[in-house]
Amino acid sequence: MEDIKTYLLSIFATALLITVVDILAPTSTGSGLSKHLKLVTSLIFICILISPTVSLAQRLGEIADGNWELGIEGEIEDHYAEELQNALDDASRQYFEGMLKQTLCQEFEIAEDDLRVHVEWQNENNDWHPKKVTVILSGKGIWKNPAKIEEYVTSLLGCDCVSAIE
Repeated sequence: MEDIKTYLLSIFATALLITVVDILAPTSTGSGLSKHLKLVTSLIFICILISPTVSLAQRLGEIADGNWELGIEGEIEDHYAEELQNALDDASRQYFEGMLKQTLCQEFEIAEDDLRVHVEWQNENNDWHPKKVTVILSGKGIWKNPAKIEEYVTSLLGCDCVSAIE
């Protein structure tokens, strides 16, 4: 919006300056100097009018070179960066839980339907790490030794682990 104001102001100022120059320029019967002066002022005015197309052409050249900057600045950019980071963090935590479940199922020979994992997370200085893991056993999984599962998870992750039977 600021660029449009500046552009319109420069057009207005140039037109005003050209008018003043035209009024103050000497006129003669042959109009020799007046023709040249009108040519120069017209060229200057045309340059001012087409100046946005020059920046547009430069921008198109940058895009053709692969510079795809969207120009989003300030709070909007910060908001979307934060949203993206939150989505990535959530996906990473879900992936971690899935891989922990898969590891426990393989290590203790438990069917995936008989085991659920819930991880409580702790955030310290934008560094997420597991605070507590809850392993929930059901079906045939209830016959596995929960103390060994808890010990395995604690040694693997270095956090508290509790188990429950459903």
